[in-house]
Amino acid sequence: FPVTIVLALEFETFGTQVAALGHALVKNAIQQWEPRVDFIDAVVTYKPERREFNVDLTVRIKRTQEVIEYTTILKRLR
Repeated sequence: FPVTIVLALEFETFGTQVAALGHALVKNAIQQWEPRVDFIDAVVTYKPERREFNVDLTVRIKRTQEVIEYTTILKRLR
């Protein structure tokens, strides 16, 4: 994910509102910076017990129409 997502979330208090912001930032970043794919969905889930966000991203490769699902974790270390 682009640095802008991490920077936008870095100074926010973790929570469900930030998860909604994360969804919008992921969608915007994919649409702006990755012309080879079509954005389908991003599910950003806050896990308070771990102080982290799970990001499940689904995109479609334009050239092949293959649907790719990608999962990553954004975790606050401090």
